[in-house]
Amino acid sequence: MSWLARLKPGASAGTNLLVAAVMWSFIGLYLMVRGYLLDETHSVIFLLIGLGLGTVKAFLVIERAARKNIARIMARPDGMCVGGVYSWGMWGLVICMMLGGRLLRN
Repeated sequence: MSWLARLKPGASAGTNLLVAAVMWSFIGLYLMVRGYLLDETHSVIFLLIGLGLGTVKAFLVIERAARKNIARIMARPDGMCVGGVYSWGMWGLVICMMLGGRLLRN
């Protein structure tokens, strides 16, 4: 076994599913809190609009992507790297969203 393989943080499929769920839950909560704190004068209106748009996005986009990712994780054998919980394309999307949020804030 190579030294790199020994350093790999491998985990079961169940742990990978938990990591994926917890990660996106924290990201969603973080974005909700950040969005709510943007404008205190109209915060209730923006909160309701944001929750509505987020719900529509969840049903139209996120649910399909989550089901696809669950199937991908379940198809992998146990002991796979926790960093592989998402595909390369999904990690690219995460990076693009982070950069986009940073640009919008500035």
